Amino acid sequence: MKILLTGGSGQLGGDIIRCVEQNNIHTLLSPSSKELDLADEKSIKAYCDNAEFDAILHSGAYTKVDQAQTEKDRCFAINTNSTIQLMREAKKRDIPFVFISTDYVFDGSSKIPYKTFFKKNPLNVYGLSKAMAEDVIINEYYDKSIIIRTSTVFGINGNNFIKTMLSLLQTHKSLNVVSDQVSSPTYTKDLAPVIIKILENRDFGIYHITGSGECSKSDLVREIIKIKNIDACVNDVPSSFFPLPATRPLYSVLNNQTLRARGYELLPLWNDALKRYISEFEQRG
Repeated sequence: MKILLTGGSGQLGGDIIRCVEQNNIHTLLSPSSKELDLADEKSIKAYCDNAEFDAILHSGAYTKVDQAQTEKDRCFAINTNSTIQLMREAKKRDIPFVFISTDYVFDGSSKIPYKTFFKKNPLNVYGLSKAMAEDVIINEYYDKSIIIRTSTVFGINGNNFIKTMLSLLQTHKSLNVVSDQVSSPTYTKDLAPVIIKILENRDFGIYHITGSGECSKSDLVREIIKIKNIDACVNDVPSSFFPLPATRPLYSVLNNQTLRARGYELLPLWNDALKRYISEFEQRG
């Protein structure tokens, strides 16, 4: 299978590339942003018109959650418009389309992990841009699409919360960390092979795929301190302690049982993944 991958330089995209290269089964087209600009409809069309592929795996996205509140046009261009355009390119060719979405399509008011069919109600522009893209895919090409919602991703490429905390812990003995935002951290190295397997099997539909278990941001930092054996402490603070432009859902844990019901293994526990990630991150320097 020849797969057109967007977002190859990102956290998930980078691990998808490494996964495919290691298994040496499929061919990847992973254009740079200069070759395929997700904010430019003409660029997308020009690239697709001159390339041959059997599937589209759309992991490219605008992920600056706070900045999206003021850069709405760019956020919607990349997360919504490009997704619709690429989905229609897949539909025109009658090939599978994979879209990477987010837990931020939900508002965090649930008392139990979100199932795939729970009502969406995004609290910020970023979440809305993803939710709107999902809706068009479901309405136009659901029979050959795969929508994957994930949460709190961390990988070797790019920046993430864990890298930021590791950096801060080098100079701080005490950190104030939000304790009322709960999710399921997800290692992209664990996520990537499952996405490829679902695509290979053409198991179309909506999936929630995250690391197993759940934790608050403050508990995540405590686990980092434990793994690294750092002499530091964490002070629990509410979200209101750090006022940000974009409101986050307080509880965005996703129910992964659709994954198990379709015969796939759940991802490892988030703290196991975190330990492996820190080890790999340090080995790479």
